Amino acid sequence: MKIFYYILLILINPTFLFAQVKFKIELEAPTFINDKLIISPQIIRKGYEDFYKYHLDTNQYIKDFGKQFGFEQSAYQIIIKNKNLLEGEFQYPIPLSFQYFNTKTKQVYVTSTFFLDSGFHKIQLPDCFNAYEVNMHSSINDEYAHFKKLFSDLYIHINRNNLDSLTDLQKKEEIIGNYIKYNTNSYVAFWEIVYDYTLYNFNHIYLDNLSLFSDNFKKTELFKAFEKKLRNEDSTLIGKKFPNINFDGKNILTKKYFNNYLLTFIDYWSTTCLPCIKAMPTIVAMYHQYKDKGIHFISVTDENKPERIKLAKNILIKNNAKWPNYFDYNKNFRNKMNATSYPLHFLIDRDGNILFRNSGNLEEVKKFINNYLE
Repeated sequence: MKIFYYILLILINPTFLFAQVKFKIELEAPTFINDKLIISPQIIRKGYEDFYKYHLDTNQYIKDFGKQFGFEQSAYQIIIKNKNLLEGEFQYPIPLSFQYFNTKTKQVYVTSTFFLDSGFHKIQLPDCFNAYEVNMHSSINDEYAHFKKLFSDLYIHINRNNLDSLTDLQKKEEIIGNYIKYNTNSYVAFWEIVYDYTLYNFNHIYLDNLSLFSDNFKKTELFKAFEKKLRNEDSTLIGKKFPNINFDGKNILTKKYFNNYLLTFIDYWSTTCLPCIKAMPTIVAMYHQYKDKGIHFISVTDENKPERIKLAKNILIKNNAKWPNYFDYNKNFRNKMNATSYPLHFLIDRDGNILFRNSGNLEEVKKFINNYLE
């Protein structure tokens, strides 16, 4: 595959790196007059919501949807009129999409990703805009349109209702790395790394590619936050030491905690996670199967609100879960273990080494324990 790297003649405005930038969008969506659209990120990994912060001026037709429902990311609801003027500001370009929930068919329609950019822009949405390419011409959106073509042949297109399937992540990230070498301030390339991590989990090549950005770009809070999270996950992968975790100032989990057990199984869960709750009886059965064989069980609940803590305790009692449970009040576990999804499971040996980590596959957990006991 021939790749022609796009060297930007006009570099990204340096004000993007630090200052608030204003934008205006004139939105037309004639099919949706008096109906509601949402403007928000298309897909977000848990723990990364605060990456997607921007401000949209509210009025009787534009509501702060994120604030209303307690989201950490920015999201706004728009009641569509003949002419809709969206005004606001952002600190750095953010990938967003328009979303619509059809109350009759119960289907959610989502446009393809576009980037907020400075200045005045016009957008017109068609009747059915699922996977519709938002035609917002600006420097960063034109760059994004070109950028996607560099690795388009690595995707298999399924249909408008499903994400395209990536066939070779390593090859894609190599293409991104080569692109960054010529475009060291590219938010487009940066967000594509975030996107790949969101869908395909940690890969060390993400850190390799981040190292290619300019020193100026690396000073941005967005870059520093993402790099820190990746390095945290890199340090909590298999073979690394378990970090000291301070749940609430009183309950502290250190490497010494594991000294008395052959293995310690950790279940990271939430009351909002239905698969976590459904898996609880299986974990209870595992507890009784292995507790006399030197396998210790603990759980960490990603809750810090009183009503959710009460619900979590009731779920544990209902399932007769007799192991210690910790509440991640200050998100110390989530941040240090880079626990950005659940259910998430760990196995730690008596020396505090992380031997196993996976997302919800209890059969793999049992297989590992059985092999370890042999």
